[in-house]
Amino acid sequence: MGSPRPHKEITSGMNSLAQLDLSLVKADLAKLGASGDDRDRMHCALLLQALRWRLSRAPSSAILSNTLTSYIRTDVLGVLHSEASHR
Repeated sequence: MGSPRPHKEITSGMNSLAQLDLSLVKADLAKLGASGDDRDRMHCALLLQALRWRLSRAPSSAILSNTLTSYIRTDVLGVLHSEASHR
């Protein structure tokens, strides 16, 4: 059985945003955040701001919820990995 189809509103709204490979975003954030280079830290901050922008500019609450859920499911900020290393 396939996964449920998203609502038309979500699909049409997602088409207005560029698609992201969140696993690549997560890897870039980890690499840039671990760097001691100020330029890499600035790129990390800009990438985080872009992720926030996608949330704050969501055209509807359904799109916002879908975007936030995708961030959580992919653990784009590396929170789960960070929690495991502190145990």
